Amino acid sequence: MIQRQPVVRHTDARGDLIKAWPGPVAGEVYAVELLPGHPRGHHWHHHGGEWFVALRGWAWLVAEHPETGERSVARLDTQRVYVPRGIAHALFCDQPALVLAVAEVHFDHERTEHHTLQPPTAAEREGCP
Repeated sequence: MIQRQPVVRHTDARGDLIKAWPGPVAGEVYAVELLPGHPRGHHWHHHGGEWFVALRGWAWLVAEHPETGERSVARLDTQRVYVPRGIAHALFCDQPALVLAVAEVHFDHERTEHHTLQPPTAAEREGCP
């Protein structure tokens, strides 16, 4: 349901250089600040998918098929995660985090549906790649 790719991070005395997105962008790019207890997202798009990568800290990405209820959970820290169109998604965190979202197309309120997702369970967190 979701796709994962490793993120290249170079660290030295100056700090981190994160190759967050390796290609051109046709849609939009968002920096999403996350705070514990305040998840973001809870929607799905009719018109395009999105990639997510943590820039500071780490976060949980929960994805769910709106009709079947099939779920996937990914920890955003060392990987980029793709959520295709038609799959509901939300971001959760245990500590403040900054996540980059790269959308394939420009955001369209008319083609985005609300869908409430539950935070990852303890079992989903433990089994998360």
